[in-house]
Amino acid sequence: IYLLSQNGGELRHEFTPTGIAYDLRIDGKLVAPAPSAETALVKGAASSQHRRGILIRPDTTHAPAGKYTDRLTLVIVGD
Repeated sequence: IYLLSQNGGELRHEFTPTGIAYDLRIDGKLVAPAPSAETALVKGAASSQHRRGILIRPDTTHAPAGKYTDRLTLVIVGD
């Protein structure tokens, strides 16, 4: 399983360059998605079920109001 992040693991504001970092974990392991590059998440796993968790890292009280997004694409390749 590979992951591609449109914004390199950062939630980006819809109208400004402001970004909010987040932590992504797959099966408890921290994943650092890179922009325009696939990040390997799981290789040769015996299970077809995986847990994921997302944690917004910084204090967002001073972040501009609005919509923040990051598009995550999972690429699943069978052996």
